Amino acid sequence: SFGLSVCGSYAPLLMPGAVRKRLPPGVDYLEGKIRKPTFHVQGTQDEWEWAGKGLIERHYEKGEGKSEVVEWDMGHHYPVEAEQSERIAEWAVGVWKGIEGGEVR
Repeated sequence: SFGLSVCGSYAPLLMPGAVRKRLPPGVDYLEGKIRKPTFHVQGTQDEWEWAGKGLIERHYEKGEGKSEVVEWDMGHHYPVEAEQSERIAEWAVGVWKGIEGGEVR
């Protein structure tokens, strides 16, 4: 599996009190970062760019076979340039081929 995040922003974490009460003391339930391959598109003109960067830094591992971040000159919307859509598609197909071949976990 893999993910695609376009202009992701930082949503507040909501956890029901009943769930929090069952957590052992001192356990960080947000321990660890997401390791699944994820393609992050950030708009350099997006008013929520700061939030998206925080989301990626705090919750995703970056590097080979992990998260890849691109910044394009756009606002808070899905990319409209054909080249941008092609880049996203190429990444997704490449990751999918790796998953099918058993290379990506």
